[in-house]
Amino acid sequence: MTPTSIGSGDFWYALAMTAVFAGILLLLSLLFRLVITPWQRRREVAKRVQDERLTLMARAGIFRSDFDGPKNIILRAIDKVFNPGTLAKLQRALFQADIYTGLPRFINIVIVCACLGFLAGWFLRSFWLQVALGVGGGFLPFLYLRFRKDRKARLIEAQMPDAMELLARSLRAGHTLPAAVDLAAQEIPHPLGSELRLAMKNSAWA
Repeated sequence: MTPTSIGSGDFWYALAMTAVFAGILLLLSLLFRLVITPWQRRREVAKRVQDERLTLMARAGIFRSDFDGPKNIILRAIDKVFNPGTLAKLQRALFQADIYTGLPRFINIVIVCACLGFLAGWFLRSFWLQVALGVGGGFLPFLYLRFRKDRKARLIEAQMPDAMELLARSLRAGHTLPAAVDLAAQEIPHPLGSELRLAMKNSAWA
């Protein structure tokens, strides 16, 4: 039995398949470089602009109607049970965490999560598990709020050295302090840049 030799037809077929495969890889590379990468960059820029715009709108009072307007029965009950400043602290915490929603919606999310946890415990046929899952579900939005606040605080802390260096260079160049802070607010990205712009907007320099 003689070994099978590779004919010229098989060679050209393999060569053609290799060329097709290489062409597909080249096309995917060009697609990623010319379409996907610019799209990702535009998306990052758009998200940064949206975050900064939402921060300014929120702190300017775009959600003030939810807080200062007539409170629903749940918010009134919270006012009765807890300290009068509890709702104000919660709304301030939402803003600090870049969670732009009104208090009624956040409280509704808490209630829904608690009900889902309670319902999951009911399916497991355990009263104490119902209670535990209900309480745990109600705490989930607050844990998420804490996570967002801590993450923003870490980002601001990481941006601080660059901001301080930029302020120092601006002051050494002869800029006034308001001009130096305004320059830093324009150069430093979100979240510290947004906080500096808010400080400028609400300060006596504005």
